[in-house]
Amino acid sequence: MVAKSKAHRARMVPNWNYDHHQQPSSSMTARTVPSHFFKIILPSTMQQMKLYVPVQFAVKYLGQPKIVKLQTSNGKQWPAKCILRDRASSAMNIGRGWTVFSRDNNLEEGDVCVFELIKKQPVVLKVSIFRVVDYAV
Repeated sequence: MVAKSKAHRARMVPNWNYDHHQQPSSSMTARTVPSHFFKIILPSTMQQMKLYVPVQFAVKYLGQPKIVKLQTSNGKQWPAKCILRDRASSAMNIGRGWTVFSRDNNLEEGDVCVFELIKKQPVVLKVSIFRVVDYAV
């Protein structure tokens, strides 16, 4: 078995201290950006009626504000509007449409949603929902 160099192993270790709210640097954009992200549903997510999209995902896969489709495992889709979080950032929020999606899918605080890009034009995000009640001890 061939041992991998320390440099190779270091590239494979995720940076758990990375601030996902910062603008991506050229070294970040050179790395592979996953075509998925996850969110834990927090009280603020429900109260503010919007969901934060990580900046790296927004830059690589969304680019400009646009309408996306949120699709559940049964194939049903909901349109939702992705808007810039603020003028100083490339991060985005899923705004209009998020409330209807969350209500129709009975999302609750503590649920986890995994968003996976399954189509680029038009953007379709498959949303897998893991319910907090299913994992409560």
